[in-house]
Amino acid sequence: MALLFCDSFDHYTTFPSKGWTYTGDGYLTIGAYGRNGTNGVRTNNQRVSIIRDLPASKTIFVGSSFKFDAVTSPVCPIFTFWDVGTIQISLRLNPDGSLTVFGNGTTLYTSATGRMTISQTYYLEFGLTIDPSVGMIEIRLNGEVLVSLPNLDTQTTANSSVNRFQIAAWDAHSIGMSFDDLYICDDNGSAPNNYFLGDVRVQSIFPNGVGATDGAGTSLMGSDSNKVGNYLLVDEVTPDTADYVQSKTIDDKDTYAFSNLANATGTVFGVQILPHAAKSDAGARSIVSVAHITGTSPEEVDSANHVLTVTPTYFLDIMEAKPGGGVWTISDVNGAEFGVKVAS
Repeated sequence: MALLFCDSFDHYTTFPSKGWTYTGDGYLTIGAYGRNGTNGVRTNNQRVSIIRDLPASKTIFVGSSFKFDAVTSPVCPIFTFWDVGTIQISLRLNPDGSLTVFGNGTTLYTSATGRMTISQTYYLEFGLTIDPSVGMIEIRLNGEVLVSLPNLDTQTTANSSVNRFQIAAWDAHSIGMSFDDLYICDDNGSAPNNYFLGDVRVQSIFPNGVGATDGAGTSLMGSDSNKVGNYLLVDEVTPDTADYVQSKTIDDKDTYAFSNLANATGTVFGVQILPHAAKSDAGARSIVSVAHITGTSPEEVDSANHVLTVTPTYFLDIMEAKPGGGVWTISDVNGAEFGVKVAS
């Protein structure tokens, strides 16, 4: 897989969630800090960091919108990449508006001053390869290649890889930083998802209509004690466990129509399905995410199995190819149904 993760920050309000963990003695909020009138995540002028684990990867590409509201702090990390408990590479903002890349115990690059200014929204991308001799760093700012440096020693630990990604700082600082429309790729798989994606929009869409299996005999049972109009029980922007769908029968499933994407044109790099699910009793239970496009062959694609616990949890499934094969288009997404199925 090349596209590892993306986040719009539009459908949840608290951390930890979606595989993120939260550390520090500061605070953060999810709210109207994003682009396009949407939510983003903001770290608020204290020591705080948002971390997620990744598959161990030698090469990583990350992009996010980025804005900051002060330059009164010391050097402030924006993106940091770890090998377990040791930092391999970090991209940092300096008080003079320059950017620094620090790795292997030394400064690998510092930009000119004033490249970034207060209260301006940028789309910031950072690529890196961890290696003791053929390492690489590249920074892109609003699509402009700010620097691209090959043949570096970027390796701090004994491993030529990173397996943890962090937003914001681990040291005390006085910058409030906002992030939105975030993606993470590695260099596996097929183009274009194994490289920089550019200034992208990550959009959350939600169930808004009956799908092909909603109301059928093998549908999930709604908390309203019927199988009809189940999309109304799972259409909240933020998960609400007061209403739900459920089943203990293998292969029972629901798929729903979803709202359309905001843009009529553009490239779809992938679809990330995020069921929020738990089991309600003892015993093993698992689900899969389902994508369905009528008229394709096959019409339906299932994700890998997800083992449920008693704690409601987001399960992340990225589908770079659509049912029937090939890349997604906007019309494919708008015409598709998505849902869940009892796997075991």
